[in-house]
Amino acid sequence: FVECLSALETLEKPWLTGTILVEDKANGTAIEDVLRRKWPGRILLVDPKGSKTSRFYATQPHWAAKRVRIVDGPYVSRWRREFPKFPKVRRDDEMDQTSQAINWLSRNGSLVASMAALRRGS
Repeated sequence: FVECLSALETLEKPWLTGTILVEDKANGTAIEDVLRRKWPGRILLVDPKGSKTSRFYATQPHWAAKRVRIVDGPYVSRWRREFPKFPKVRRDDEMDQTSQAINWLSRNGSLVASMAALRRGS
């Protein structure tokens, strides 16, 4: 719980995200409760559907269309270790977070706009 809160606070500053997705499982509700006061209106509890593998496979059209770009950051080394081994990697948190973000952005119509902003550096 404490480690997750610390990670969110560390990543939030440089990325200046609008909405912060928190999985509504395990400590998710408690994390949302703490952060709701700090970042009102920015925390969104999500209940992912399907398996981690099926959620990640659902992102394939976006990768194929080059709508996704992995930007250098503190998570990239873990991401690069997991990606080639997924779904047979023991710890797959980076892949799960990636798929949930891509799928959420896609459903909300902001994937293309978000990637375009990254390419512009804004």
